[in-house]
Amino acid sequence: MRFQPAVVNRLILVTLSGLLTWPVSAHCSDVVEILNRVAINPPAKVAFREERHNSMLQEPLVLNGYLEYLAPGQMRKVVETPYREVFTITDSAVEIERDGQNQKLSLRRSRSLKTLLSGIEAIISGDENQLMDSFELELHESDRDWSIRFTPRSRRVARNLEGLYVSGSDDVIVSIRVYLCDGEWQLIELQQDRDSS
Repeated sequence: MRFQPAVVNRLILVTLSGLLTWPVSAHCSDVVEILNRVAINPPAKVAFREERHNSMLQEPLVLNGYLEYLAPGQMRKVVETPYREVFTITDSAVEIERDGQNQKLSLRRSRSLKTLLSGIEAIISGDENQLMDSFELELHESDRDWSIRFTPRSRRVARNLEGLYVSGSDDVIVSIRVYLCDGEWQLIELQQDRDSS
């Protein structure tokens, strides 16, 4: 099975944004402070429920599984239902396993994808300097609720990704939405019980 680079980009965006599950302060007044509180150290693992919305689907596709931040530069998404699929991301490649077949995409061929993955890892690790280089960040707070919008600075990344929206209430992240430029979007809901291995 061969995957198109644009499809891989979308799947990776959804994959990695889900690792932002650690608690943050609802009283933080700036994005950098929230990012510092969100930062996690590997190894970390969290279960997810994901909805993929697409104009070609009558009903959203619902996936369940878990996400792992294994080490700096190394992440994995495992879909357990309704089918089995594993994405393994390293500094140099993305490997996709599905239906007993593997495909490997070199990041040396796609500077755009490498930049995108570095930005996603920067969100996970709380690297605000990397994020400021890759995204425009905007924080909204209302009473106990807050959200951060991540808008890509790169025109190349912005061709596929409109933005990431991380929403929370009090001291937890509630959901992550990924909006793509063609009207497709995903909602990732995260289990509040976090499992670090």
